[in-house]
Amino acid sequence: RIEIHAEKYGWLSRGYEGPILWTPEYFANLLASELKQGTNAPKKLMEMNDTRTTLLAKQKTYTQKLKMEEEYVELFETARKFTVVKNERKDVVLEFYWRLDKLMREIGKRLQISEKQSKYILPSEMKTVLLTGKVDVNELQNRQKLSYFCVTADGITIYTGAEAEKFISTLQQHNEELRELRGHCACPGKVTGIVKIINSPNEMAKMDEGNVLISHAPEPNLVPAMKKAAAIVTDQGGITSHAAIVSRELGIPCLI
Repeated sequence: RIEIHAEKYGWLSRGYEGPILWTPEYFANLLASELKQGTNAPKKLMEMNDTRTTLLAKQKTYTQKLKMEEEYVELFETARKFTVVKNERKDVVLEFYWRLDKLMREIGKRLQISEKQSKYILPSEMKTVLLTGKVDVNELQNRQKLSYFCVTADGITIYTGAEAEKFISTLQQHNEELRELRGHCACPGKVTGIVKIINSPNEMAKMDEGNVLISHAPEPNLVPAMKKAAAIVTDQGGITSHAAIVSRELGIPCLI
């Protein structure tokens, strides 16, 4: 049953960049941990349902208390639905990428390149590559080493080497005089903690319990770091972004 569960939900940890998949061993360890802590699963589920019921009741209470016009009631309801749909959309995308991984591995195998390299073949190039069985391996290596994509109405342009370095250098400028960050509040609160900048899964090892997590755009594969965080600060996203939703689930402050 654990293997079936892993097959059904393991892709949830995949992220956009690549497979960090939850294996049967991961779920077995998770279950063992819950059992050791004496977790009462039915009770936990009931508490979650009770929380939802209480939240819906509060929404109705505030709607009546504030004497909201019907137009605003509909706008708030639409915003709530968008929050749910956005999460569902991300789930669909990540599951699709997980299934696509198998195809990319097969393409790499037939072209005698790595799976990672196969993912640097542009959509506009893929048909010719598959029909001819030929690919510029040096170009794929350059793209993997350092590249950026420029997407416009006219299509995709990819830059590598010196051109990529020049562009990326413009993103790495620091303002030493900056003493305060401002943004939108996704979850209120006030904490003090050591800052850790984490933008990819291989940086999560430096995250300790109680640190403040700063990230460009925290994705699902950074959830283990988010769970240790006392607060989250992110460059991108709105109140329905992944970081915002996770922060509210964890009850920790979040600035977006």
